[in-house]
Amino acid sequence: MAHEFVQLGDSVVVCGRSTAAVELARAQLSQAIVQSGQRVISMSVDVSRADECDALAAAAVRELGQIDIWINNAGVSQTPRAPLVDTPPETLASVVGCNLLGTLHGCRSALRVMTAQGQGHVFLMDGAGSRGNPTPTSAVYGATKASVPQLCQSLQREAALSGVGVHALSPGMVMTDLLLEGNRDKPRSLRIFNILADNPDTVAAWLVPRIRGAEGNGSYIKYLTPADAIWRFVTSPWRSNRLVTVPTTGIAMHDCAAASKDGEVAVALRGSSACPSPKCERHDRTRPTAGG
Repeated sequence: MAHEFVQLGDSVVVCGRSTAAVELARAQLSQAIVQSGQRVISMSVDVSRADECDALAAAAVRELGQIDIWINNAGVSQTPRAPLVDTPPETLASVVGCNLLGTLHGCRSALRVMTAQGQGHVFLMDGAGSRGNPTPTSAVYGATKASVPQLCQSLQREAALSGVGVHALSPGMVMTDLLLEGNRDKPRSLRIFNILADNPDTVAAWLVPRIRGAEGNGSYIKYLTPADAIWRFVTSPWRSNRLVTVPTTGIAMHDCAAASKDGEVAVALRGSSACPSPKCERHDRTRPTAGG
């Protein structure tokens, strides 16, 4: 999403836990600047720490003057997927720390700044479990996302008289490493991804103009609606292998050297320069993403 904001003329702040990754994102995003005065700022932040989220907000105000939009986009999946009884405590702490505490800390830091400004918009990201649906073998992830609607509604009430808007974003299925994690060798999951998912650039191009145009308080911007999902299933015969190549023999082959190394399962991302294989020798896995 950061790239889409930059292309529309906005200055952006990107953050992540890896200093090298956010510096690379900053360098790549800077090449997309379209007008004078635009800036791209990067900062290493662990959103599970309140002080680092406060520092991020302070840096944004110091460098750019104010914060107009804050997107809580940081998230981690439950890896490996497993029943709760088999999930290590450190995995629980990691997922809750990033997905739930990170969202709370981010909202708190942003709302403090925006309330003082008298304007701004904060966005929370939903995900699997947000509607209260079960997420077996990913219970902790689903629990963190189930909190999003309740938190969003609570903050909307708290911000009602402040001039600040609090909104929810629903990107649907986005073809990222987060989605593919634990599913690369599961044909049924890959078939569903071909039907319902889209590449990050496609989703961002739809979401960002609507984020920039948000007004008031309490909107819910949904990329994939129930009606859209039904239509995609109806037209599923024409969506075969649209984004990923579904294996017929248990392995999804990818046209790079990594596919033949050590029997590793690799998935071809069609229409994307990113390869999910950590051993890929030909494709770039470091494309910048909007972070929060």
